[in-house]
Amino acid sequence: MNLLNEIEKHYGTQQAIDSMVKELNSRLSSELTLYKNNIKSLGKDLENIDLQIENTFKAFSEGLDPDLCNERLSKLKEKRIELNDKLTEQKESQPQPLTIDPQKAHALFKDFRKIYKSGTNEQKRILFKTFYSQNGIRP
Repeated sequence: MNLLNEIEKHYGTQQAIDSMVKELNSRLSSELTLYKNNIKSLGKDLENIDLQIENTFKAFSEGLDPDLCNERLSKLKEKRIELNDKLTEQKESQPQPLTIDPQKAHALFKDFRKIYKSGTNEQKRILFKTFYSQNGIRP
């Protein structure tokens, strides 16, 4: 069995490419949704902390022990800083919306054999390792 033929069979047909593009676009969309949901959740957590801080100030103004209020406020402020840092990190690492164009994928695989033949031995090795790892095969 020629490995190049196997790669073309698995990845070079119209149906295989369409299936692969659909799967990749689905994964990209899911990843973006996950980031958006995490950002939304962190925003709600921050709103909750702000409400707790506000309630602690109200409790202080109604006569609750100042030391107890200060301790609680200190913990809430630390939690707020932690959540803000996480929110900033999530926003900075959020992937941009991205989809793979099926026509571009078809064009890439159309000349696969030509591209393979013009590649260096190192490029061919990388190609085969990628194929093996994608299919759960050890070289």
